Amino acid sequence: MTNKTDSRGRKTVLIVDDQALLRRTMRELLQDAFPDCNFLDVADGASALEACNAYRPVLVLMDKCLPDADGIELTARVKKRYPAIQVIVISY
Repeated sequence: MTNKTDSRGRKTVLIVDDQALLRRTMRELLQDAFPDCNFLDVADGASALEACNAYRPVLVLMDKCLPDADGIELTARVKKRYPAIQVIVISY
């Protein structure tokens, strides 16, 4: 399963974090720095898996602690199902 691009040919990066302010801030900062990428964000593990299936991002920035999942375990599930997706686990 290969990564998809959006309708404008941009690679997708998925931000997974339960804190809305952090997701928005990360998305805005990264979009300014990397305008050729499409940034999406979700708040929980179930939504992350759905977004990975729908968009096949090239990169997932994964929070370690989510309300419905452990970020480390979720990373393993994503990598097993979609080996081409790169994942960086973030914690603060």
